[in-house]
Amino acid sequence: MNTLATLMFSPLPSEVDAVQQKSWVTYTPIRSSSAANAEDPTLTLKENRAVISGAGTTGLRTWEAALHLASYLCSDQIAATSYIEGKHVVELGAGTGFLSILCAKHLQAKYVTSTDGDEGVIDALKENLFYNDAETEVSTGVVRWGWALKDTLIDYETENHGTVDTVIGADVTYDKAVIPALVATIRNIFEKWPEANVLISATIRNEQTFAAFERACGKSAFQVQDVDFPLLPISEQTSLFHSADVPIRILKINAPKEIKDPFAV
Repeated sequence: MNTLATLMFSPLPSEVDAVQQKSWVTYTPIRSSSAANAEDPTLTLKENRAVISGAGTTGLRTWEAALHLASYLCSDQIAATSYIEGKHVVELGAGTGFLSILCAKHLQAKYVTSTDGDEGVIDALKENLFYNDAETEVSTGVVRWGWALKDTLIDYETENHGTVDTVIGADVTYDKAVIPALVATIRNIFEKWPEANVLISATIRNEQTFAAFERACGKSAFQVQDVDFPLLPISEQTSLFHSADVPIRILKINAPKEIKDPFAV
């Protein structure tokens, strides 16, 4: 009660100060197949809880689409496990690193390459990796969407850890302006690693923006399908609790089907 009273009568910080403040947030992702474990795994991340951070980027907090994709990857669906376990996973727009750390520390990924387009976000991500003892399982670096992958972190890590098996991204379709570059990067990945699976989780805040992403995927002849993993009301969620007020979809994207030459022998 004393603590509550102190907080109630403490002056609120200014908006400028509030957006700069960060908090340690602990997540407990419960895997369906390991419910009998005595101790559930946890991830503790330093985040900015403001809607838009003082740095002008949304990458300093974990968003609902990442939590929903994590719930799917922790589920008892066989396909969900097969995307991560023993695989080289690349995350685009990693932000706080929540999904990268989850895959590396709790979902038995072989290795995780965690990327973002903002250097400040990468610096904060490195702190989260250190706090969660994930520095040896996850590498981080700036990868700008739309640019060639040659000599980037993704290209470099495949030399050490093998082909890219799975690409994940959460809340990376929020801005129509970035969609062409994002799709170009996915296309570049398929050109180098055509067997890769891409999982994109998106909160549908704007139907037109997400429709633009789907159209861009169609123009690139990607094979796109919705992952059957309904968004549950918060009262029915068992871990990684997040708002269900806005729809969230998970898309599985694969390279275009090979077009055989009709004149080939």
